[in-house]
Amino acid sequence: MKKVFFYTILILFLIITLTTLSGIVGIIPQINDKYLDKLFYSLIISLVSAVIFLFKKTDFFTDNKTAIRKREYKAFGYEYLDYTLEDTLYLDGTSISVADVKIKCIVGEVKSQSHLVSTYCDHSIEDVEIIFSANSNDSIRKINYEMEKSEKNIVSVKVNFSPSLKKGEIAEYKITTKSKGLYKLYFEDVVDGIKDGTHFCNIPMECHGLITKTPISNLVVKMNLPRKYQITDCEYFDVFPGTSYERSESEYNYIKENDSFKFINNSNDYVSLVLNVSRPVVGMTYVVKWTPPKKNNNVPQHAVKNIAQEVLI
Repeated sequence: MKKVFFYTILILFLIITLTTLSGIVGIIPQINDKYLDKLFYSLIISLVSAVIFLFKKTDFFTDNKTAIRKREYKAFGYEYLDYTLEDTLYLDGTSISVADVKIKCIVGEVKSQSHLVSTYCDHSIEDVEIIFSANSNDSIRKINYEMEKSEKNIVSVKVNFSPSLKKGEIAEYKITTKSKGLYKLYFEDVVDGIKDGTHFCNIPMECHGLITKTPISNLVVKMNLPRKYQITDCEYFDVFPGTSYERSESEYNYIKENDSFKFINNSNDYVSLVLNVSRPVVGMTYVVKWTPPKKNNNVPQHAVKNIAQEVLI
């Protein structure tokens, strides 16, 4: 800000000086010698340089999103070039989560990264297993992990880089987590969770996603569900600030307009909900969501919707 203020004052000074010189040359033509010409052109060059610097510092030539992204790079020092979060749910309640990450250092250095493996369940998850793999563009660098904390619904994995990532360096790693109880399997369980306050929100749904706390170039959120699971029809994706669960209409419309969500019928016994977002907004939560089936699968879908309305009331 000090530099911007300085250059603003400098521009004003140069404009006043040039105006004054122009007036002098107009009044007294005989002093228009080579020295004055050089001074005049030097002042013009200085003025143009100062204006360019000021525009550059104030992001005058960049759009708002690009300007925000530049500030984020300076604040965080890195970005995820690719961040894929893929979960697979099995009918016994077991789920496997894979976080596939590609990180690049932009400025400074990156010593470590922390990842919350589970963030959306308010009930205990069981039998947590972690498999870790990594590679780097530097064969000397070692990348390992440690579990920072594991209690109730919080499972945090810390990834360490030794030596630290420097500007321009890239590393890739994958965190695979197997657990049980991360997702509520049936609609009745969701309703019970809402009633006793253990569900993450008061809407009868389950979801899988990521709170974007750092810059990401390309985000993929994918959920694989058993075909026999028979989830009910609904809007299968959403986006909201933080954990507010109140939709961000602008970002939601952006996703919709760009066809960023896909419902895929796989050749195997699974269906996939896939959300692919380019340059997601930092601070937003991007999720795929679904309404779990009732334990009695013979109940028609419209009955499930009616129950959902009763829960909200």
